[in-house]
Parts: sequence; C-alpha cells; structure tokens
Amino acid sequence: MRFARIAVLGVALLAVLATGAFAQAVQYIIPEELPSLPYSYGVAFPVEVKTKEVLVTAAGSKFGGTGITATAPVAKDLTGQMSQVLVNLDMALKELRTTKNDIAKLNVAFVGNTFDQVEMLSDHLENYFLVRNASKEVKFPPVRSLIGKDSLGDPNKLVDMKVVLIDPKTKPEVIQSQGVEVPEDFGTHGKSILVGGITAMNKSYMVKGLNSMRTQMQTSLKNLDLVLSKAGGTRDDVKFINVFYTPKPGSDAEEPQQAEQLLNDELKKFFGATNAPTVTLQADAVNCSAYLSVLIDAQATTQGEKAKAPKAEPENKDKKKTL
Repeated sequence: MRFARIAVLGVALLAVLATGAFAQAVQYIIPEELPSLPYSYGVAFPVEVKTKEVLVTAAGSKFGGTGITATAPVAKDLTGQMSQVLVNLDMALKELRTTKNDIAKLNVAFVGNTFDQVEMLSDHLENYFLVRNASKEVKFPPVRSLIGKDSLGDPNKLVDMKVVLIDPKTKPEVIQSQGVEVPEDFGTHGKSILVGGITAMNKSYMVKGLNSMRTQMQTSLKNLDLVLSKAGGTRDDVKFINVFYTPKPGSDAEEPQQAEQLLNDELKKFFGATNAPTVTLQADAVNCSAYLSVLIDAQATTQGEKAKAPKAEPENKDKKKTL
C-alpha cells in the first residue's frame, strides 16, 4: 500500500534529518504524533535567514520581477504539465544560483478533484526530492500543500507551484565560507516558521471527525500547536493563516457560507481576540480526499531571546527614600 511505503520511507528520512550543512540554519519539523509522510509539516530558521518566492508553471517561472519562459510547448494533460513544472523549477534554481536543497516550502495548486491526481503529483514530488547523493544520504523534502481547484484562471494552465526558497547567501555557513564573520548574536533575534499540510490526520493515518468540519478544524489547530511548539513557537506568534476547506454533503458544513462561519468561530476560540492573525479562507478540494475537509497553512515569527528578556526597570532619581 502507498501509505505503508510512505511510513517506512518517512522513518528512514528522520534518521538523516539533522545531517548536512543545510540543517545548521534550517530545522524541518515532523512531530512523531503526525503521519511520517515524505515531507515536513513545518520549517524554522533564524529571521536573519531570508527567503525568495518563485511561481512555476508548465510555461515557465516568475521570480523577483523577472523569470524564464520555457521553450517546449505546454503539455495538454496534468501529468505532462507537472513534469514540465519540475523542469522549469530546475531552470529557475539554476538562474537563482541555488539548488533544491534550499527549497523550504511549496504549494501545488492544480485543476482537479480526484485522489488519483494527488497521488500522481505526490509521486512526481517524491521522485524529485528523494535523490541519494554520493554519501547515500536522503534529502528531506520541504513543507508542502496540495490543493485541487476548479480553475487556475488560464484554461490552458492545469498546475502551478508557489515555491519558497531559502536565500543561501543569508545562511550562516555560507556567510562563513565566504570569509565573512557571522555576527555573534546571529540567531538570537527570533525565528521564521512556515507551516503547511496540517490536517486532522494522526500518525496512524486516521482522520478525527469524518463527518464534522468543526472537529477536523479543532484537531487541525491542535496539530498546528504541535508543529509550532516543536519549532520553538506558539500560536501567539502566528501572523498569517490560510484555511483550505471542502464542504461535504451530510456533514456539519455542507455549504461554503456555513463552513466559513464555523471555521471563523473556531479560529476566534483558538487565537482569542487580541492575538488574531490575518486569516484567509478558501473553498478548495483539500488533498482531494473523501475524508479530509480542512487543511491549514500558516506563517509565524517568534520573538528573539533579547526581546523576551525582561527589561531592567529604570532608576528613578527623584524617588524619595522611605525609612
């Protein structure tokens, strides 16, 4: 079975999670309470480490106000376009003078609503990222979310990929390799945490709340807490959260309006009134699964150690001594 293969693969990957220069600045998060899928649920790195975004389609890529146009004709089917997307991603990485090892997170949006499509896309991603190097070590794939949509705007576009890249020039080991001294306080100013692919699934691949979007949302938020905690953050650090949801017949949220009210209620309970992040709700096919109705992406920024330290109370020279 596919899930059994994925579980074994995930355990093997965890053994090499902390190896390599990339792990010096970037931490991948996979809590043992969640499925050992071949990708992370979170990635954390010092705020001094910067990121770049690349949008990749079968027709080319866009980044930093420029991009690359592919020379090959765009394929007519989803499988063909996904293959072209990964070829174009390689071209973009080369242009940006980086590699797939610096990919922190990706969101794949595609036209479709079947689990077979999700499996095909997942297979492409596994083959792309699970490359053994000369030392026979496996690179752990980045955070990811797969979302099915009715349309991507252009009738000829069947899939696109939004990629968040770590800028290698800002990683401490790269800075040091160039003969530049890394500041002593590097890494003490807080962390950036990117989270994705959070659902109500537990480590046994069981979904809590099969017919209840409310239960799935509550469980997904608990799993978000889990990932944030492993990354050194809390729910109070969340700045942005995207909730992808699928209304399902026979559930407690059959229509989009009903679902949005339910999701907003749970978000208010979870974050409270004072720490509410920016929220986006999107009615899309969540992993095209008959069981999942909620998927969460989030972005958080923690405070640095200096910001957390209590400030010394200034001395009041005018304060009279009491006897």
